[in-house]
Amino acid sequence: FGNYDLALALADLIDNSITAKSSRIDITCSFNDGKPVIRIRDNGTGMSKEELIKAMRPAFNHPEKERSKDDLGRFGWGMKSASFSQCEKMTVVTSKEGEKSSASWDLNNIDDWRMGVLQRNEMQEKSPEIEKVKNGTEIIWENCDRLTEDYEIDQDQFNNLILKAREKLRLIFHKYLSGKARGKKFSLFFGDLKIEPYDPFHSEHKATQKPPNEIVELDRIKIPVQVYILPHYSKITHQEHELLAGEDGTVKNQGFYLYRNSRLIVYGTWFGLQKFNDISQHV
Repeated sequence: FGNYDLALALADLIDNSITAKSSRIDITCSFNDGKPVIRIRDNGTGMSKEELIKAMRPAFNHPEKERSKDDLGRFGWGMKSASFSQCEKMTVVTSKEGEKSSASWDLNNIDDWRMGVLQRNEMQEKSPEIEKVKNGTEIIWENCDRLTEDYEIDQDQFNNLILKAREKLRLIFHKYLSGKARGKKFSLFFGDLKIEPYDPFHSEHKATQKPPNEIVELDRIKIPVQVYILPHYSKITHQEHELLAGEDGTVKNQGFYLYRNSRLIVYGTWFGLQKFNDISQHV
C-alpha cells in the first residue's frame, strides 16, 4: 500500500477534500481502548451514489486522463491505498445535495471483491454528522492494525503518533492553511483544536532574505523557483529557532521543497546535488 505513515495517509484524503472544494476538514482520532477509530470529515461537494461507487473502485482514473488543475489525485488509488496502509476496514459516508450514500471495504471480508453498501439506518449510526448536512463526506478507519502495530501501542504512544501527524500536516498544507494557495484556504481541525500553518521558510520574518524568483524551463515546462535564506540565529528568538528546527534540526530541513498545486510533496532534500555531510561542515 505504499510508503505511508499516518500523516501521509491523512494527507491523501485531505487532497480529495481539497478537490471537493472543502473549506473545513475535521480529523477525529479515538484510542478506543486500544482499537483506534480515525474519522476524516469535510464540508465539500460530496458524492452521488454513482460517484461513490466509482471512487471506491481501485485505480479508477487513467493517469493520462485530463482533469481539473485543482485535482491533486492521479490514479484514483489514493483513498484506498492510504486507508489500507493504516486499517483493515474503510467506510465512506457522503451527502450530495441531501442525497446520502455509503459504502465500505473490509479486508477481512472481500469474497469475490464485493463491496459493502450501507442502508440508511446504518449510515445514521455510522456518521451522525454527515446525516445533518446537505453536502460533505466522512471517511472512517476501523481495525487499525497497521497504525497500531497489531494493537501493541498504548495510549501515550498513540497520542504521540497523532501529534507527529498533526505537525507534519501543518507543513504539507501550510500554503492552503494560510490562504496562499492561489487564494484558496481551508481550516483543519484535530478534534476541537484548529491547526495553524507551519511556514518552513519563516517568510514573514524581516530577517528572512527572499531573492526574486527564477523560472527554470524543463522540456518546455516553466517551473518557478523561489529561494529563501533563513535568518541568522542571532536575528530570531530561541522559540523561533526551535520552531524552524523542528524535529530534525535546521540543517537537515534545508534543501529543495517541491510543490504540486501548492501542496508540499517533497521537502528537505538535495536530490543528490549536495551531500548532507558537506552542508553540515559549512554551518
